[in-house]
Amino acid sequence: MADVNRAVSPLLDDHDPIPGRYTLEVSSPGVERPLRVVDHFVRAVGEDVIIKMSAGIEPRRLKGRLESVCGEAIVVVAREVDGASQTEVSSHVLLIADIEKARTAFEWGPAPKPGKSPVKKTPKPTQPVREESKEEVE
Repeated sequence: MADVNRAVSPLLDDHDPIPGRYTLEVSSPGVERPLRVVDHFVRAVGEDVIIKMSAGIEPRRLKGRLESVCGEAIVVVAREVDGASQTEVSSHVLLIADIEKARTAFEWGPAPKPGKSPVKKTPKPTQPVREESKEEVE
């Protein structure tokens, strides 16, 4: 991102497309993406998703893997349904029109235990290479 900022900033300074002072900020949309239209869901097949269904649709909330997109419907293999972890895999066919909110989900992995710092291995000291003179070898 810094490279983009450095490349674009001088161009904007030279052409001055915006009157007055401004600050150029270049950022990433992040690892979690909102899913709103069929194409968004198609691109997210195979990823972990969090789905919130419209009021009156059960189950209301699902977390799992987006398995496939079929026309205006999606298939989610749920690990969690309405806040409860699933002991068995359950597939849910959901109409995109019935989804209130959906996004991809990124799992960071376990957090480090409080008070513990990562163990750093200290490198072993290297032994200096002894150069032998010709006289010592002969």
